[in-house]
Amino acid sequence: MLKDMTAFDVMILAKIAKISPLIVDRSVYTINFPDGDDQTDSGKRPLELSADVAVSLGNLARVGCINGMSGIGGALMFLRVRLTDLGAAFIASCTTG
Repeated sequence: MLKDMTAFDVMILAKIAKISPLIVDRSVYTINFPDGDDQTDSGKRPLELSADVAVSLGNLARVGCINGMSGIGGALMFLRVRLTDLGAAFIASCTTG
């Protein structure tokens, strides 16, 4: 799995894993990534994810670490994501010694 991830992917995944337990429905709002992790929607935000974050989230979904949310017409979107059990296990294996 690690071979299929970049350092940026791992940083994004770690951020999702850190925030996820703090949210009731465990869906993490990603629009402020990579620099911010604010989970409130003030309405003052970009209309879409930055390209590097979108690519990273797509890759993390591809390797099974996160799930995106279905949008209109069933298209997978990454404005909100959930950590999968596999993603949680991956983070746990990388952070425990």
